[in-house]
Amino acid sequence: MASPATRTCAHCGLPTGATGDPPFCCTGCAAVYELLHAEGLDAFYRRLEEGSGRLTPVSAVAAVAPLGREEVAVVEEGGLATATVAVEGITCAACVWLLERGVGRLPGVTRFAVNFATHRARVEWDPATCDLATLDRRVRTLGYALRPARAVTGGRAAIGDLARLGVACFCAMNVMLLSVGLYAGYFQGMAPLVKRSLHLLNWGLATPVLFYSALPFWRGAWRGLRSRALTMDLLVCLGAGLAYGHSAAVTLAGRGETYFDSVVMIITLLLTGRFLEHRARARATSAVDRLASLLPAQARVWRASGWQEVAVAAVAVGDRMQVQAGERIGADGRVVAGTTEVDESMLTGESRPVARQIGARVTAGTLNLGAPIEIAVEAAGGTTRLAAIGRLLERAQADRPPAARLADRVASWFVVGVVGIALASYLYWRAHGRADPLLPSITCLIVACPCALGLATPVAVVAATTAATRHGILFKGATALELLGRVRRMLLDKTGTLTRGDLTLTEVVTTAGLASPAAAIAAAAPLATASRHPAARAIAATGRGPVAGEAAKRAAPGRKPSPKATVQDRPARGVGRATTMREVPGCGVEATGGGRRGRLGRPAWALDPEPTVAERGVIDRWQGDGATVVALAAGGDRALFRLEDTVRDGAAAAMARLAAMGIETCMITGDAPATAATLAERLHLRAWEAGLSPEAKLARVIAARAAGPVAMVGDGINDAPALAAAGVGIALARGLDVAVAAADVLLLGDDLEALATAVALAQATRRTIRANYALAIAYNAITLPLAASGFMLPVFAAAAMAASSLTVTLNALRLLRPPSATGSDPG
Repeated sequence: MASPATRTCAHCGLPTGATGDPPFCCTGCAAVYELLHAEGLDAFYRRLEEGSGRLTPVSAVAAVAPLGREEVAVVEEGGLATATVAVEGITCAACVWLLERGVGRLPGVTRFAVNFATHRARVEWDPATCDLATLDRRVRTLGYALRPARAVTGGRAAIGDLARLGVACFCAMNVMLLSVGLYAGYFQGMAPLVKRSLHLLNWGLATPVLFYSALPFWRGAWRGLRSRALTMDLLVCLGAGLAYGHSAAVTLAGRGETYFDSVVMIITLLLTGRFLEHRARARATSAVDRLASLLPAQARVWRASGWQEVAVAAVAVGDRMQVQAGERIGADGRVVAGTTEVDESMLTGESRPVARQIGARVTAGTLNLGAPIEIAVEAAGGTTRLAAIGRLLERAQADRPPAARLADRVASWFVVGVVGIALASYLYWRAHGRADPLLPSITCLIVACPCALGLATPVAVVAATTAATRHGILFKGATALELLGRVRRMLLDKTGTLTRGDLTLTEVVTTAGLASPAAAIAAAAPLATASRHPAARAIAATGRGPVAGEAAKRAAPGRKPSPKATVQDRPARGVGRATTMREVPGCGVEATGGGRRGRLGRPAWALDPEPTVAERGVIDRWQGDGATVVALAAGGDRALFRLEDTVRDGAAAAMARLAAMGIETCMITGDAPATAATLAERLHLRAWEAGLSPEAKLARVIAARAAGPVAMVGDGINDAPALAAAGVGIALARGLDVAVAAADVLLLGDDLEALATAVALAQATRRTIRANYALAIAYNAITLPLAASGFMLPVFAAAAMAASSLTVTLNALRLLRPPSATGSDPG
């Protein structure tokens, strides 16, 4: 039996002087050990041994403060609550296995998924049977602790990587210094004892490099073998291990040449390459963390006793929040007091501050530049626009397009082929009497690089999605990024897309039943408030306040309604109290009640059975001017509304850039031909179609798809079917929820030039991925024959292999540079 001094804790494996059987270093480890056995989770310790992992003592994890409910952003939807948290104490894959099974068995927990790379967990539970405090207690009983997701740092793993790299570099410098003496001995002669001594010193220096610094390669190779997968780590371990074993045998035999210097330099160069590669990838993947950091830690909200500072996670819908100048806004909401300017560049990519007055919406994470304001909170925590963008970005960066999945399959067969080439090289050179037949085989194993092949797409996707967020563009997945790069035809909606969609009511004409334009607005207001279409919103906004005197005067010069009168002062017959209100996509709003029917929308649909001659004259004249015309027909009352729109910022520049990139654009709209023609002329659009219903728009998209990938850009409820049917659906995120849900790409700002930037970035990403594959294939096509032929030493093979992966990564990082004004490759 081992002495007490040499005994280790049965749970965490640390040395302990305990005399019990089994021994434990603390009561926490003993409690967890008993819990795992009681719940049938004994397999955890077997998995821990297989993964060569080591646990953090429970006593150390217990020092982490309990997780507070106000520290975590919880989203409740569909009767379930979800949150992302950090897990303290994870050291290996066995910890992930234990947490997912141990916490997943809790009543009410529907999902507990742990990401080993980030030490974050995505948890989903039923609030009626479980809460966050129960989850935290359960995790602690297993020997871990929960923390806010923003607390994740990779500090401990980074320190370990740097320590291994430091040991390798120290040994490499000394090995090369000793090797200089060996090289000199080849030309000037060297005593056998001195030569043997130098070999022994090199052996001693190579040992910690191979068995400590190279530990990540050994672990990766072992995990791959356990999963019946041949990986790049296996090639490194085979090459370095064979060189080390051959050199050790030569040293013991006292004759022949050693390659300890090659072993040390192989590991050092690969670790250096991985370190630089990880730093480069961290630069690209930091976008999610930057979004999370935009949210302030504290917020000032009104409570019964006055203004109080609370954790931003404790802010709830309905709270009144105060934001001082220079502070970031902690939740989505509407301004209820004050006027200011807000910097939204971190979300939309627009550098100019945006004015925000009472009633205007503000977004969490944006910066208040002007005066103090007060807002009514409409969304907080995980339901904010900032949180939604973060979730979509995480999903896009984790997505793997078809090209990446193909590369993974090719890489697995590539390793098999390399092992075969190395074996054939050894047999060939041995048969031909080469003094060191193993050397070319070792070089083959080291120089082969499926890693560059595997990195070709993922690094480019991560860099591109990160660059896109800086320009106010959000790709929902890597597949959308890849498809958009192949698009050559783009269909665009008009209202709310090419134009701002903020229509203004400029004129009203009553044609039957209604005494004045004010009465027409009053009759239309109940129907308009039931729709979210821009035209309906403009009429509803006019109906909520004083009637626009100028519009009334232009509509009926002989009538002068009081400018102070409101629609509530002028009730109209309309349809009475509506019992049914429904929106007909592409047509308008219909209300029925009291035996009457009312319609507000497109004249051809609303004016049943058809417009009169007088009405047709007004409609044709207004549409000829490029205005939008809305008609009202309600219980005998009939009226026409003229609304005018403004072209969206950057629309003309975006159309010019798309044309320069070879994208064929076509505007499709439900508006009248005259209105569409006016806008098409202003934007220099050669192709356009007007008067299209949602079904017709969908048919146009389906027909265009037959000629290749097609993109659809829209911002309205009648765009949703077309957005979903297109190869790539693009929506302005400020648009309707249904359109945003159906889209693959979101434009977060108001400037339409981001559309051209998205296409330029997608095309550049496609070119970068192609270039990366070409680099990886060319590298292996050149170096493998050189290695098998014996024309390359292992040390140069290691340098070449590290350089190949780093080159692919750096090539992808060129996507982080801004595209040029013409939309060309960022690189």
